[in-house]
Amino acid sequence: MLRKITNLLLPLLGFLFLSAYIRAATVNVIYTDYTRLVLTYLENVFSIKPYMGLDSLTRMPINYLQRIVNVVFFRYSTSFDMLLGALCLSLTAFVIGKYIFDKGYSMWIYLACMLIVFSLNKWEMLTNGSGWVHFLAILLFVCHFYIFDKSREFKRRKYEFILRFLPVFTVILVAGPYSVAYTATMLLFYCFDIYLNDFDRGNMRKNVKRILYIFIPFCLYMISRAYSVEEHAGATTMSFSEGLRTKFPVILSLFVKSFSSMIFGEEWMRAHGLGEGLVLMLSFIVIIAYIFAFYINVRYKVYKYTMLPLILLVYGVFNYILVTLARWIFLKDTYGMSSRYALQYHLGIVGIVLSIAYFMSIKEKSKKLMRFAAIGFILIFVSGNLLTTNQEIEVAKYRKENFIKIRETALNFEKESDATLKKVFQYHDGARTRKALKILKDRKLNVFK
Repeated sequence: MLRKITNLLLPLLGFLFLSAYIRAATVNVIYTDYTRLVLTYLENVFSIKPYMGLDSLTRMPINYLQRIVNVVFFRYSTSFDMLLGALCLSLTAFVIGKYIFDKGYSMWIYLACMLIVFSLNKWEMLTNGSGWVHFLAILLFVCHFYIFDKSREFKRRKYEFILRFLPVFTVILVAGPYSVAYTATMLLFYCFDIYLNDFDRGNMRKNVKRILYIFIPFCLYMISRAYSVEEHAGATTMSFSEGLRTKFPVILSLFVKSFSSMIFGEEWMRAHGLGEGLVLMLSFIVIIAYIFAFYINVRYKVYKYTMLPLILLVYGVFNYILVTLARWIFLKDTYGMSSRYALQYHLGIVGIVLSIAYFMSIKEKSKKLMRFAAIGFILIFVSGNLLTTNQEIEVAKYRKENFIKIRETALNFEKESDATLKKVFQYHDGARTRKALKILKDRKLNVFK
């Protein structure tokens, strides 16, 4: 009973903490991606027309209903979007906590995972409300991973319905580009489950159906993506093969350095003057932690008892690869360290901690060195995330000052130059920013309500 109460209370406290941070660091005003969203959807928020094109699945259709709710009840509040993201992250923490207590792991493991989930290394996603849907996607992924793991332990029919319906809903309506790592992970583990059950006919038939229920929606998403046009200001026009030939060191460095951000956020490392060598050392510590966790899962066949830690590890690695493949075009080796990707990476770190939790539950006194390493990895992740979170709390007031400047500029946009609007709103086209603000003013939305 105490653990159940704890797992209700901690995610709630986490939500209140994130809410307080959002209030301390932001103001209800559009900027960056919101400019494009206003131009595309707010001329008539009830219009289904933007979702009638062949690229409609790339627009994460769940946004259509959410945007109507936001406009009708909150006059298009970016703060409302941010709080939705915080709520989804808190529910993700609840699912992870439920798993930890289901398995009887210690309270220390639970607290470590909560600190990682609620770390403010995700500040960029938390303060850009347009990304709320990505928090929802992560929540649905974790629910799917958890239910799949549960279904292997308890053969109940209700799990089958969820395992078939949930990925269809997630891929078609919510996940957008996040579908790639999610689908690849689940296809791999459905096949792995077939193998572990020695190609049993009943199990194979069940998993083949599960594969179809995620693979077909994913194919539809990829077809839709082929018709989408993405904005990549400042990106190179060279092909990936040419990039590998001429910029391979940059691409490799981008991949490796992205791991470091799961100990300290990029801003913390920059503020404390961490050089190239120290950043690479942090990256290799995280990579070694991944190898250590994979070793635990293979050496002790953890996947026969529970598959969730291994699923999270694979999902985490896929995200590092995909971020590299998607962002190498900016030819900046620190791009993958950005706070905007911490939401995708952090589940892999939770997978490392859960793998260590299983290892620590094994009564083998001969593994003292491994136990020491396991505790060391957890302490590194927890302390790094605590320091990053502490810094974000300290700089929240400065982030808010920037938001106040954006709001003041928005209220006087008619007197400002396009160059000023481009700089302040961090959107590549000042004239389009002006047009977006005019739409908001005409409809009395956001700062003009």
